[in-house]
Amino acid sequence: MSVWSFGDGDYGKLGTGPCTVKSYPQKVEQLCNKGIKKVGCGTQFSVVLAKDGHVYTFGQERLIGLPDSMLKNHNRPQVVPALEGVFVEDIAVGCEHVLVLSSTGDVYAWGCNCEGQLGLGHSSPVKEPTLVTGLQGNNVRQISAGRCHSSAWTTPSPSVKASGASANLQLGLPQSIPPQYNALKDCSPDVLNTRLRVLYHFSDLMYKSWRLLNLHPRNQVMNKLLSVYLVNLILSLIDVRE
Repeated sequence: MSVWSFGDGDYGKLGTGPCTVKSYPQKVEQLCNKGIKKVGCGTQFSVVLAKDGHVYTFGQERLIGLPDSMLKNHNRPQVVPALEGVFVEDIAVGCEHVLVLSSTGDVYAWGCNCEGQLGLGHSSPVKEPTLVTGLQGNNVRQISAGRCHSSAWTTPSPSVKASGASANLQLGLPQSIPPQYNALKDCSPDVLNTRLRVLYHFSDLMYKSWRLLNLHPRNQVMNKLLSVYLVNLILSLIDVRE
């Protein structure tokens, strides 16, 4: 996976070094082998998201989310320090502001805020990523940024009451195993529900822990042991004979 940039190079927003015009695509060497999943461009800056949840920025100092100690125009990608420890799932880049969505559904914002587009309750510019508290607990699933406005899409949690409802919303369980799942006929719905909950929480924990594991292709022993462990664990959870 490679990132390429071209065009106006003012403020170093191409991430290739010299702040000059590039009329042909240039590879951003510093982002090679980083597992990049998404890129976004603002007026004088760029933002890049890697699969491991890290966010890289480059370009004009006031728009790239860096602390005062690093506050200068950067013509090479820099990891945003304020987002260390936050697993970022998505980014949305506006004209002069940025939104990021974490794996826990939290939204962080920074940049120009002249029209309140950061959602922080004021209209002052913000240098570093700041939690948008007004969206906390709303199960944000998607974010978008325009020129001077932003939006977030949320979905209701199963535990939230619907308007006019007298009870909490819950996912229902069938009274019996559907015939198309005949292999599970000897396993009760309650047991299946319990095992699926365990699988869900296990997968959630594993997803958040990938960056802690040494999964380099050369580390074959570790990869093999991990694969055997995961396969045996999952099989034990879904085996209807147990």
